[in-house]
Amino acid sequence: MIASLATGRRCAFTLIELVISITVFGIIAALGTGVLVEVARGYARTKAASGALTDCQFALNRIGLELASLDAPTDISSMDEDEITFTVFGVSRRYYRSGSTLRRDSYTLAEDCSQFALTYYKSDGTLTSDPSQVHRIAAEIAITRDGSTVSLRTEVFPRQFRSAYLSWEEN
Repeated sequence: MIASLATGRRCAFTLIELVISITVFGIIAALGTGVLVEVARGYARTKAASGALTDCQFALNRIGLELASLDAPTDISSMDEDEITFTVFGVSRRYYRSGSTLRRDSYTLAEDCSQFALTYYKSDGTLTSDPSQVHRIAAEIAITRDGSTVSLRTEVFPRQFRSAYLSWEEN
């Protein structure tokens, strides 16, 4: 044993080498954890935006299908910037926003709705607030989740309105 000490061979790490190794591994682990946290946050934002987009598309498609099925402008019983009530297939329907919930009658279409806007146009493209003059309806929905906002817009030309206006213009 005295011979190995005299030759200068070491059999273990020194305390300074262990501290330096632990410090380096700690720095690497901290950087890796930061990257993982950012990846997890990005995934959560993407998932929230995807869910908001799906809900927004569903609600907008539902509204568009029913508005497109209107038979005549007289089927619209009331209309406002953020609410519309009309009769389609003999059933009265009301679309409106209550707080952050977009509703079709009492049914929830979408949660976290930050905007529901309706715009009504005459056949010449100007705005109207008179249901008897409606030729086209634009609907916009925005849903905000976890800091991500998804906004979609559509314009609906009710089928029967077009033929009614064509007949009226021919006379």
